[in-house]
Amino acid sequence: MKKRLTIFALSLVTVLVMTGTITANGGGSVFIADETGGTVTVLDGVNHLTVERTMVGEGPHSLAFSPDFQRVYVVNREGAAVVILDRQTYTVVARIPTEGRPEQILMDPDGKSAYVTNSVSIFDRITLDLMSVIPVAVTPFDVVFMDDSNTLFVSATLGGGVSVVDVEDRRITEVLTACSAPRDMAVTLDYAFLYVTCEDSDQVAICNTSDRSQVKFIGVASQPWGVAISEDNRWALVTSRGADVVTVINNATQTIKSVVPAGEGPTVIVAASQPMAPIQFRPGAPIVIELPRTGAGAVPDGTPWPLFLGLIGLTTLAVGSAAIAWRKKVFGRR
Repeated sequence: MKKRLTIFALSLVTVLVMTGTITANGGGSVFIADETGGTVTVLDGVNHLTVERTMVGEGPHSLAFSPDFQRVYVVNREGAAVVILDRQTYTVVARIPTEGRPEQILMDPDGKSAYVTNSVSIFDRITLDLMSVIPVAVTPFDVVFMDDSNTLFVSATLGGGVSVVDVEDRRITEVLTACSAPRDMAVTLDYAFLYVTCEDSDQVAICNTSDRSQVKFIGVASQPWGVAISEDNRWALVTSRGADVVTVINNATQTIKSVVPAGEGPTVIVAASQPMAPIQFRPGAPIVIELPRTGAGAVPDGTPWPLFLGLIGLTTLAVGSAAIAWRKKVFGRR
């Protein structure tokens, strides 16, 4: 009898492990501008491995997504053009000439305008007609919005520091000077931290956006250039142009998770996940983003997450109830 009880207990443990322990993995795509090679490299968002490499022309230097995430805008600095890629097919669908040597491009929060740094020029996103110019320091490089849609961070590689710009007033309100030769920037999804690549010192600077204070420096490979935050807010991905690699930083611990190879001369990097719905595991618990799952934790196609989790709960409850009833039946005879 004891042997039979032990076998049943082991079976129950196996059921609980298989149904209750699920590993969540990220998804989506990561696009990298390979300036020297004239290509855009695409990594998968789970294992950060190369899945595609597309020729886009001379000097691809920076990237930005359209508001619907279906197009990738590639700024060709040497070719003086903006190239548009289809995110699903990785093919070039349009090529729009620009003036001068464009550096970076950013879509504003309402999706109507594009900010290009050959100065800080504001263009209509569809026609690329010039609408306005904001004067900033010499050689503006990258532009990043805060959540108020009016505060703009502008890095100036030779001009020194990161300018904080009031967009409505078209003026600089503050300059952050801790980073040497600041290039690309990215803000975490909660807008708490600003990541800045510091090319001259081979570091990434992390700043507190509320009081503009310096939080931490992280050493990375030679010539750090681009930085992007993954859409689940778990990772900061940093390209190193001098080492042809991408450094993956854990946002929670602000430490390096891994270093992966990229194309030749990687510069700016952007990352996009597949659409994800929030889920609340129990009353009072924080709502979290549920990522695509693989392996034993994969959900059958067409099965809603609440239904799937409910089935797990019912199965576990049924097995547990049967175990209690069986135990009472067996030991009740003694």
